[in-house]
Amino acid sequence: MNSTYISAALIVIGTISVFNLLLTLLLVFSHRDATSANEDKARGLSFPGFRLESTEAILRLDNPTRASTWLKESKAIVLAFLSPECGPCKNEVPGLTRVKSAYRPKGIELALVIPASESSATEFLGGTAPLHDVISGESRAQQLFKDLRVTSTPSFAVVTPDGWVRVTGHTFMLGSALDRFLAEQP
Repeated sequence: MNSTYISAALIVIGTISVFNLLLTLLLVFSHRDATSANEDKARGLSFPGFRLESTEAILRLDNPTRASTWLKESKAIVLAFLSPECGPCKNEVPGLTRVKSAYRPKGIELALVIPASESSATEFLGGTAPLHDVISGESRAQQLFKDLRVTSTPSFAVVTPDGWVRVTGHTFMLGSALDRFLAEQP
């Protein structure tokens, strides 16, 4: 009789131990996923997954023919939001120039969105102005800020040709965000 109680107790303890182990594993994996999402957010990235009502917003590029080609042939278009009044924005321009040349062969196009007159945008970009495609003009640029829910500069949005906004963030994270985006592409 004593051995029956001991066997039953061992079975109950074993079952509780297995249940606790499974529960612990579940908590560890769910915490890891939450940590990963929090790390993305802390690094300045978000994955909004909303769609523009129309890709016509991208056609506001100062060269609409080029934008139309992008919508047909690229994997994504990066819109980098800068402001002439923003000190860090000026510092980001050389990095954006490097990103543009590094990712264009991979099917990623980049345009700068600057809410200023064309002449002010050109002055802001200085010697790099000829290297960039720009959406300037107060109303055109401000509409894109609104459409893409941009609240600060310097920031970016990666938009697929079908209008989906795949990732947004601060421009200093653009390279790693594009690497991640490209890794997820078929």
